[in-house]
Amino acid sequence: ELMLSESQERMLLVVRPDRVARVSEIVERWSLHAAVIGRITDDGLVRIKDGDSVVAEVPGTIYTDGCPTYVPRAEESPAVRAARDTDPT
Repeated sequence: ELMLSESQERMLLVVRPDRVARVSEIVERWSLHAAVIGRITDDGLVRIKDGDSVVAEVPGTIYTDGCPTYVPRAEESPAVRAARDTDPT
């Protein structure tokens, strides 16, 4: 619940620390709000904290390599194919 409350219906950007101020300026120009909610480490773990307490710690790969992947069958509709094959001149 803690992690979802931080990300549900929100956009997440990964920004270099030296660019946070610039990104915040851009976001505020559009009357939006931005907040730093974490940082990248080199230990390969996703660590969820509630204050100073670690409430979850899992390998980051479960969010990239271990997650379900949906690969739909790609088919071009006859209307699109006909439009592409039409010479507009």
